Amino acid sequence: MQWTCAFAGSPKRLINVGLSVVLVALLGCTAPEGNRKMQIEVDVFSGRPNPHWQLTEQESNEFVQRFQSLPPSSGEGTLKEGLGYRGLIVSVPGKEIEGFQEIVISNGLVVARQDNQPQKFVDKNRVLEKWLFQTGKGRLDNQLYRQISGSIE
Repeated sequence: MQWTCAFAGSPKRLINVGLSVVLVALLGCTAPEGNRKMQIEVDVFSGRPNPHWQLTEQESNEFVQRFQSLPPSSGEGTLKEGLGYRGLIVSVPGKEIEGFQEIVISNGLVVARQDNQPQKFVDKNRVLEKWLFQTGKGRLDNQLYRQISGSIE
């Protein structure tokens, strides 16, 4: 039995492909930090999955800039609980955002979590929450978008 190979007669090509495979294996095949796809989850439902969308790279970069400009909280404020809209949860599956596993934005408070160690920041007048929520326009159900939009204005 004779094996046929697409690389037959081209050892140089076979070596180049082999080296490429080795480089990918050694260096990994992950996207650079700037290409992170942030997922925004609207914490609104109980008993069924919450709606979510992904930010574009430009929106992700703007989110990071806005997040980094927030002042630390001196402890005042609480995350909204109960039924209905509770806030937004920002994550990058399998990665961190500025050293945090997830960032929860709710009711003028931003809680960034790393290994169950929360750090709190102030979102004065809910500017970050409003900006982030508006990125969901056209990505969320229109009726849900209007309902929540009215509650955070």
